[in-house]
Amino acid sequence: MLRASARLLSARRMPDDEAHTLVSIHAAANHDAAGNLLSLAAIHRAERWEVDQARALLAPAIELDGQVNDVTRHKLAMLQSALDALDGVPARPDDPLDAVGPHETSLPPDLLLLRGRAFTWRERYAEARRTFTIVLNHP
Repeated sequence: MLRASARLLSARRMPDDEAHTLVSIHAAANHDAAGNLLSLAAIHRAERWEVDQARALLAPAIELDGQVNDVTRHKLAMLQSALDALDGVPARPDDPLDAVGPHETSLPPDLLLLRGRAFTWRERYAEARRTFTIVLNHP
């Protein structure tokens, strides 16, 4: 799965069926890696405004909810919020973008990047700039 994620990042594309196949083969051994691969593929689709395809990639990852760690769970929830933003769905009162609190600087860079993009799609530009600044200066 790590090799597939690296290829996705370098080539900037991976067929959806390949992502689904890799997850179905390896998910039992590493639920978090499966969720991360699907979320990575989904965010690449979202960047191209292919929201339906991104949601199709995200659906199996959400089914892993009880089997993934808190960071992966938060990433999946934030990705759902980002896709809602692209679809013009208003933010919920419990939007994961607002659930980070003072611990934002301790989040992993990939989660911060996703958060920054979600802020951009929600047209919350000042918060997006602040989040991207944190990523750029992440230890």
